[in-house]
Amino acid sequence: TSHRLRTLLTMLGIIIGIASVVSVVALGEGPKQRVLSQISTIGTNTISVYPGKDFGDMRSGRVRTLVPRDADALAEQP
Repeated sequence: TSHRLRTLLTMLGIIIGIASVVSVVALGEGPKQRVLSQISTIGTNTISVYPGKDFGDMRSGRVRTLVPRDADALAEQP
């Protein structure tokens, strides 16, 4: 009888482990699909440029505004 109990507990552990892995994969797939759908609605050849936001150190406090020269530089990009 002890072997039956050990077998039952082992099977239960395997079932719980497989269910846990499936749940984690399913929970990760939902947000991934949502992000991919948002990207596809925007388009892969679109860039959004916002003035006043510096990449990197946010403590600098400097606000950079866009000037016509910036638009010209962006227009020259392939």
